Amino acid sequence: MRGEREDYLTVSELTSRVKFLLEEEFPHIRVGGEVTDYRVSDAGHHYFSLKDERSQVRVVLFRGKSRFVKGDLKNGNFAVVEGSLTVYEPRGEYQILADAVFVSGVGNLLLKYHILREKLEKEGLFDESRKKKIPLFCSRVGVVTSLSGAAVRDIVRIIRNRFPNTEIIISPTSVQGEGAAREISEALRLMDEYGEVDVIIVGRGGGSLEDLWAFNEEEVVRTVASLKTPVISAVGHERDFTLTDFAADVRASTPSNAAEIAVMVKRDVVERIGHLLTRVVSRLSERIETLKGRVGTLRGELKDPRLIVRGMMLRLADLEDRLTRSSPERRIRELKKLISDFLFIMEKRLADLFSERKRGFESLKGKLHALDPKGILKRGYSITLDQETGKVLTSSSETAPGRKVKTILGEGGFLSTVEEVQK
Repeated sequence: MRGEREDYLTVSELTSRVKFLLEEEFPHIRVGGEVTDYRVSDAGHHYFSLKDERSQVRVVLFRGKSRFVKGDLKNGNFAVVEGSLTVYEPRGEYQILADAVFVSGVGNLLLKYHILREKLEKEGLFDESRKKKIPLFCSRVGVVTSLSGAAVRDIVRIIRNRFPNTEIIISPTSVQGEGAAREISEALRLMDEYGEVDVIIVGRGGGSLEDLWAFNEEEVVRTVASLKTPVISAVGHERDFTLTDFAADVRASTPSNAAEIAVMVKRDVVERIGHLLTRVVSRLSERIETLKGRVGTLRGELKDPRLIVRGMMLRLADLEDRLTRSSPERRIRELKKLISDFLFIMEKRLADLFSERKRGFESLKGKLHALDPKGILKRGYSITLDQETGKVLTSSSETAPGRKVKTILGEGGFLSTVEEVQK
């Protein structure tokens, strides 16, 4: 007898949940084993299993991924499969959807790759805490790659398009084959030590695992991690991951992407500077108004010492008159001396106070003068505004031929009409 619906899962529901959990937990895996039950369907899809001494797992590589089979895929060969884990729901079986297959010797390279990666990870060589930030504005970019590849042409072209003023320093090197790792490491060290660059791009175009292997060599990875200059790795295509990528401060999906990360678009830089200039002018105006208020307050607090002394003299004369009428002559003389000494001290202190306040006032006056935009204009600068909107112009793209503009100088100004706009 079937129970209540809420007491159980259907087979389809259970399989769907298992499929969801597996795909969430294993979005990208690498599995190695012996190829068995290999066949190619009429549609061109590859079906086989990987097995070891105790288990096996089914693998599917669709026709569109066939170009990513490296080596001779056949029964009995050792292969390493890259892909994702999923569940084939009609049979409730889990299987690997392969993105790439590396057979025989290629599998041995992958084993070496994983052993070295685990070793360097344990040393903390890939920790995010040791990575350096790429400067916001890089005026001098170093490039370590082959002069004969497409990578260097793509990097130079994109940097030139984005910010033509950027200086590019290229340190040519081999990027594959015997001795490539040593050459790459030496080129990186030279660029770091003598290139005086803001950032270094190191990489090459796409290729097989063997082609990219120089960037998995321990010497190159440790060199990248040791440099003082920030490094952008740009090895292969988006799906290619080398150990250099993990050691670099930033990993770019392609050499072109590395150039985009390193250099901003010139137009964006000019716009950002314009916004910053507007904010600075606004803050300076606020600061000037604040200083004006403080100067006014200080003026109110400062009193002329002569007025204070005059008041004291009047009080002294009055006191002298009262003492003359009510006290003996000796007492009057003593009191005169006491009052005279008191007045001397007061005059000195008041004079010191006045001098101190005057110096403070002159200092504030100097700061106010230095912050006054008119002072800047008198040094040869000018401010140009749109006559109609009153907006300060920071770029030639903000006006057009025929527009009337107002130019403010250190002394006076003038109106003019735009005849030509130069970018």
